[in-house]
Parts: sequence; C-alpha cells; structure tokens
Amino acid sequence: MDGDRHRRFDGYDRFDDGIRAVFGAVTPANHRMETVMFGRIVMAATLLAVSPSAVMAEAVSKKSLRALSGMDRRLALLGAAEAGCKPSPLKVSVVTQPSNGSVEVKKGLSKPGALSECPALRVRVEAVIYRSNAGYSGTDRTVVRVEDPRGNVQLMQFDIDVKASDTAPM
Repeated sequence: MDGDRHRRFDGYDRFDDGIRAVFGAVTPANHRMETVMFGRIVMAATLLAVSPSAVMAEAVSKKSLRALSGMDRRLALLGAAEAGCKPSPLKVSVVTQPSNGSVEVKKGLSKPGALSECPALRVRVEAVIYRSNAGYSGTDRTVVRVEDPRGNVQLMQFDIDVKASDTAPM
C-alpha cells in the first residue's frame, strides 16, 4: 500500500495494557495483547471471531488508562476479517473529543499472520491515538464509535489519567 496513507503496525510487544470486552463485559486479558471484539471486529494483533448473531447492537466497552502530558498514547488498534479470510472494513469515528486534548484515527496494515486462520492476510487497521494538551495533568475522557459492515456498533469509552511528563513533547 501507499506508504504515505498506510503505516504498518506489527510487533506483538506493542500491545500492552490489555482488556477484553465481549458483549459489553470487561475482563482482564493478557498484558502483552489488547483485545476488544464484537462480531469479527477486534483490537490488536490477534484477530479472533465470535458469532455475529450473539453480538449486541451498541455494545459499550470502558477502559481506564494512563498517558503522559503532551505525548501520544495509543488507545486502540482496530481491525476486522470475515469468514473466508476476506478483509472487512470498519467505520471508526470519534464521538466525543476529550476536553483537554485531541484524538485522531490513523490507518495502517497488520502484519501477515495476525489472524491464525488466515496466515497470509494483512488486515487494514485503524489506530486511535490520544494526545493531551501540553502541560495538562488530570483526567480526560473520549468516546469512539466502531461499526462493522453488518451494522454492528460498539462504543468505546476511554477514561484517561494524564500525568505530567518529564520530557518535552516533540
């Protein structure tokens, strides 16, 4: 793909601070991997599948995390695939911008093998990146909406504890 429009997201060690949200329930997950899924939509390097018929419309997941003031913090890495190893495009949008920072969605590609059932497939992913205002310290919140091609929707609420940074932002 075009290097200006797409960035590769690979390296399992990048996926930390994990939670798993299935049908709106939040439980701890592997600390080396971050997974939020509904239907065939998942966050992270490992793409898993659950039955679309078991999915609730407008499922909500909540996640608390920490960030350094003025520094980028990845909130989510989202990608999807359908049965038969076909990529499934997602619609990712920011519903509520944080009051003390900004959120942007960046497009990229997963590495081949991220989905064990389809080892050669490179899935389009979207990274949700948060950055607080420089010098801000305190709490912030943002809400992101993810929709799959079948119309299943998940809202992802991120509560962010922003701490002062020892290094100046670039």
